[in-house]
Amino acid sequence: MDSRFRGNDKSDTLFLETALDPQNSYVREYILRNLNAYFFLEACNLSEENLQALFGQSGNVPSFKVFVDTNFLFSILGLHENPSNEAADSLMKLLTHLKSVRVELYVFPLTVLEAKKAIERAERNLKNLRFTPRICKAMSKIEIDSIATKLAGEVIKANCEINVVDYFKPYLTNFIEMLKQKGLEVYNVKYDEYLKDNRVLDDMETERSYEIGKFGSTAKGLETLEHDVVMWHYINDKRPGIMESALEAGYWIVTVDFRFIAFDHYKRKVLPNSFPVCVHPTSLIQMLQFWVPRTEDLEKAVLQNLRLPCLFHEFDLISEKVTIQILQSLSRYENIDDLSEQTIKSILVNDALRQKIRISQTQEEDINLVREALIEENKRITAEKLQTEEELKKEAIAHTETRISAITDIEKKTRDINNLQSELSLAKSKAELAEKNLAEEKHDRMQAEQKAKDETATK
Repeated sequence: MDSRFRGNDKSDTLFLETALDPQNSYVREYILRNLNAYFFLEACNLSEENLQALFGQSGNVPSFKVFVDTNFLFSILGLHENPSNEAADSLMKLLTHLKSVRVELYVFPLTVLEAKKAIERAERNLKNLRFTPRICKAMSKIEIDSIATKLAGEVIKANCEINVVDYFKPYLTNFIEMLKQKGLEVYNVKYDEYLKDNRVLDDMETERSYEIGKFGSTAKGLETLEHDVVMWHYINDKRPGIMESALEAGYWIVTVDFRFIAFDHYKRKVLPNSFPVCVHPTSLIQMLQFWVPRTEDLEKAVLQNLRLPCLFHEFDLISEKVTIQILQSLSRYENIDDLSEQTIKSILVNDALRQKIRISQTQEEDINLVREALIEENKRITAEKLQTEEELKKEAIAHTETRISAITDIEKKTRDINNLQSELSLAKSKAELAEKNLAEEKHDRMQAEQKAKDETATK
């Protein structure tokens, strides 16, 4: 026993026995919680040398086969404007520091198909739009598809119009090569048997009912559900039947789709002692940080991903569709660049127009509605301009009147000053004359007195 605790005082022993009583649940919870926190902090601060020594002794290199979901894949490719972009960038930077663990990034075949269809759909929806700098600046405050938002950002950055078909062409014709350049490989396996698997079909039916009941018009489509459910079952089947730790799982799905994560949580309710199949980037980074030396990139990755769930919000697909319809109608005008950024923005946020577009049936009807809105907007701007000109005219008249009044006042004060100066000059002349007369009288008096003296002295 440490000499500091030796002695004849039995109170020390009694204190230790009480403070470290394993039978006391409160004491046990407090001590172990603090010990766990200490060990966690120590583990997170291991140096690269210590990590190498630790895994060199164990002889076992942990392996993670990570399958990237479509939304996170778009973030890695920089194809959409999304809060997950920072998470993707942080994760990719973090992977460059991993030396004691093997992480392989894969894309499931269904994910490749889903991603390409999403890009094709984006091209189809946007190809009739003109992405000019002025339109894109007006779009910056409008809720619209994240892919369109990213394209608009590129237009603003380049300060020139970008052709939609040319923009998407590399993604559609050279998609696999672009994945490889980002460090991702297509996991080229056959999955046809899963499309007929009763487990998959049952889960798809259950999820479809849940989605419609929970999200209504924004529920996931059958193709999206097929992608999620098939990939989940395939990855889950690749894992060992019995696992004592998460390291033994080997296969993971990283996603920022919280509905997909919720499905994974639902499935694990009937699988005792199972580990998540779908993980958020935050969870993956937290797992990997034990094999990464403490660096600035690690700290940024952890903090950026901790805030990520707070940055997502529900996206209104109907509102986005209305915005696209308005932009398509505006793009038909050859002189669209003559419209000001403020005019375009006013048209995009015009509530009355958006309500009419929402229930319109044809593109021709959309064009007429937008034309009417532009006419009304032009009338409003003209009226505001006339009102402003009238106000400026009134201000100018008032300013002129004030100036005339001021000039008149100045002239009056100038005349008053001149009169005062004349009076002062006259008074000064009179004073000088009086002073001169007094001096002459004094001189005459003195001469008379002197003459009288001289006459008296002669007698």
